[in-house]
Amino acid sequence: MFILNKVGIDKVLHFMAGGWLAAFAPSKLWWVALLIAFVAGLSKEFIEVYVRKSKFDFLDLTATVLGGAVTAFFVWLGLM
Repeated sequence: MFILNKVGIDKVLHFMAGGWLAAFAPSKLWWVALLIAFVAGLSKEFIEVYVRKSKFDFLDLTATVLGGAVTAFFVWLGLM
């Protein structure tokens, strides 16, 4: 529960979503896993700005990409 108190549920969900989406990358292509997470996070933030008329949250994008980076690491190791 400490991590939830520290960063908030929103960032944890972004991290999990980035990791989950990156898991769809083909085996051994770690950079595709990272790219998938980045594009998904960037798309979500553009929706926030242009559809929901909210602000671009760089920390949300960062959390999404970090989740993808963890998955990309496992893809690179050949575990996914």
